[in-house]
Amino acid sequence: MKYLIASYLILFSMGIQAQDFPKPEEWGLTHIPFVFEAEPVDIVLLSGGTKYDTIKKPLFLFVQGSLPKPLLISNKKGDKFSVFPFNAMPAFDDYHFVMIAKPAIPLNGIMEDLKQPHLLYNDPETGVFPEKYCQNNHLDYYVNRNTAVLEFLAKKDWVDKSQIVVAGHSEGVSVSFKMAVEKAPMTHLILLNAGLAGRIMAMITNQRQRAQTKEDYQQTEELFQYWKSLVDTAPEELSDDCSARDSHKATASFSYPYRQHLSEIDMPVFFGYGTKDESVLLMDHLRVQTIREGKENFHFKSYYGWEHNFFGFNEDGSLNYEDYNYDAVATDFFEWLKIN
Repeated sequence: MKYLIASYLILFSMGIQAQDFPKPEEWGLTHIPFVFEAEPVDIVLLSGGTKYDTIKKPLFLFVQGSLPKPLLISNKKGDKFSVFPFNAMPAFDDYHFVMIAKPAIPLNGIMEDLKQPHLLYNDPETGVFPEKYCQNNHLDYYVNRNTAVLEFLAKKDWVDKSQIVVAGHSEGVSVSFKMAVEKAPMTHLILLNAGLAGRIMAMITNQRQRAQTKEDYQQTEELFQYWKSLVDTAPEELSDDCSARDSHKATASFSYPYRQHLSEIDMPVFFGYGTKDESVLLMDHLRVQTIREGKENFHFKSYYGWEHNFFGFNEDGSLNYEDYNYDAVATDFFEWLKIN
């Protein structure tokens, strides 16, 4: 999936070594510097190669999933890989597309230098995730930072504030949903493969589904004990160390009880989910619940045979990486936006 993107390296005081990255205008992205809580934040705008598009358009913020990945990844052969998981160009005339980089993670990355297979960035000095990333990798930081970014961008004369769309995938669902609950400046919400039971429930569900032995079963029970330890700890005392796994602070924050707040969302919401995603039963339960409550601002679209990232499967049950369907999902939510 190689679509038009741009690459830009911003050098902050985090020990990043300068490299010869392509310039952003070569691929149609503009880097917009921003500061939040006295720390630099990288915003990228799909701009068609100009500094800012001169046409006033609505805003579309895509909130990516988990893990410390650079937004702009290329390989040593010079191939560049899309910052957006879908091709935004068919809707380029309709929206300003924006993404925000992970805290303390360089905007650019060379594929061969990132930790495989998920292309993660490790601090070159410590060999683990950057400390500042771990400190800020929790739900409230992302909600507050993204809200500040939307407020900043909404003041630009090239943004049409009549429609501000926030779309989240996976962990990005958690961030996008709570932004809506806390009344961030947004008008439409798109949630893709949402785990609306929270992270701890996803951990328990995944472990139980994979349990084959009594020892596996015991690991599931230990997750309940782990959860109790998080609940019994004051939020300000939870560890933010993520050198070996998600920090206790991240797990606790991303276990936000989303379903308890569904009634607070009155804007149009699009839920898209693959039927082979592990969270599908919870999505079906939510769909039943919203039908019962007559919540007509929620629209659901399920995709048969696709998994968490909208890949299909081979006959032997393995992922078919040639069967990538995010563009089909994007076509659906762009059509939905036209009538909502």
